[in-house]
Amino acid sequence: MHLLIPFLLSLLTGILFALLGTSSRKLLCTLSVAIAAVQAVLLSLPLWIGGEEIILWRFSDSLCLSLSADGIGSLLGLLTGGGWLLCVIFCTTYMGHEEKESRFYAFLFLSQACLIGVFFAGNLLTLYLFFELTTLASLPLVLHSGTGDATAGGLSYLFYSLAGAIIALFGLMVLYHTAGTLDFVAGGYLLEDSSNPLLLAGVFCCVVGFGAKGGLFPLHAWLPAAHPQAPAPASAILSGIITKSGVIAILRLLFFVIDPALIRGTWVQYTLLILALLTILIGSALALAENNLKRRLALSSVSQVSYVLIGLFLLNEQALLGALLQGIFHMIAKAGLFLCAGALIYLTGKTGAGDYAGCGKKYPALFVCFTLLSLSLIGIPPAGGFYSKWYLAAGALEGSGPLAYSIPIVLLISALLTAGYLLPIVGRAFYPGTEISGALRREHIPRGLLVPLVVFAASSLLPGIFFPILKAGVLSLTSGIFG
Repeated sequence: MHLLIPFLLSLLTGILFALLGTSSRKLLCTLSVAIAAVQAVLLSLPLWIGGEEIILWRFSDSLCLSLSADGIGSLLGLLTGGGWLLCVIFCTTYMGHEEKESRFYAFLFLSQACLIGVFFAGNLLTLYLFFELTTLASLPLVLHSGTGDATAGGLSYLFYSLAGAIIALFGLMVLYHTAGTLDFVAGGYLLEDSSNPLLLAGVFCCVVGFGAKGGLFPLHAWLPAAHPQAPAPASAILSGIITKSGVIAILRLLFFVIDPALIRGTWVQYTLLILALLTILIGSALALAENNLKRRLALSSVSQVSYVLIGLFLLNEQALLGALLQGIFHMIAKAGLFLCAGALIYLTGKTGAGDYAGCGKKYPALFVCFTLLSLSLIGIPPAGGFYSKWYLAAGALEGSGPLAYSIPIVLLISALLTAGYLLPIVGRAFYPGTEISGALRREHIPRGLLVPLVVFAASSLLPGIFFPILKAGVLSLTSGIFG
């Protein structure tokens, strides 16, 4: 039942807040933080005590909706619970006294309920259902401000997500027709003749469709359209956590449904690797040219999430380790950076990446957090992002052919571009002699904004310092995949 309780708690909380309204903001904020804290505890339990499969609905002997806890799902659940709590704490100050604040919290918790369904899905059908419900639950977060730009961003999010859903549905139908089941088994079980064109096409469609949520080219354009329009805590959740729903869907498909050997060395693997490499370069280059800070971070996510996908598409143990580590560190770093961006906008009213000259002297703690999170995203030791990129490169060099060497080169180019669009912000903020241009909205950063930033910044650094422990833990979660 410890799998079902957090799902029902998020679901009922969302419904309650939709009915509650904002007549009592203090009650709303207190309940939000308290429930998010309880959820953080509940979502940590499966990692330590596991969980038996729970059948939610049975359609036939071979098709049902079910929840189950394995190591990978439990790890994502733990990160989701902690990340949600920090974002909710940030919200209590950042959202102020908006008339639609209760509605925002309602869809925030409904989105969490759907993500719990994705991460703890017992089979591919359950994952697909909650994957699509996540889109519908999180869409109002993008539409929150009600402006024309927010509507356009929300429609872009909806269009690309639905396009991905339709493409993935075709693949699911092919897989079910071939295997007769969509259950998860570590290491996969669907290993037929790799020359079967329909089966290969089905796998490819599934990956591309699920990849829409992770920003895989060519279904990536929703991220820079949607994220700048959502409130900063929603952007942090969309980029840091919800994009991982696409990642976990692809991971489940490639390592828990099909046997990786089915597509290893086929046109499917090479095409997916090329798409991921293109996504990395496109996202990094566009982020470097973008001035709006939140849009720059959204374009950065287009690039950084494809680091994870590269690790999955390489289909070997070292690359999978790098992918999981990158997913963890990106979740922490990007959620933290979006909250930093929100805090800067809240304090200064400025949205441009070049508008914060001299602000490091005014808000030193904020920019220290921004710096540490940026170092992790770039991959500079001892920040955790260095280790994930190391194993991604090592996994690439296990292969043969031109892609074996082109992947580390692209990762290095992307790291340099990432430094190019993040570190100048820090440099201008602390550069001697620079003065803040224009008036500031607030002189001091409230504690409700600063505490989540400090926790995210520390979380990006400490795993790198204690990396051997983290590596051993992650390897134990994937031990059954490669035998």
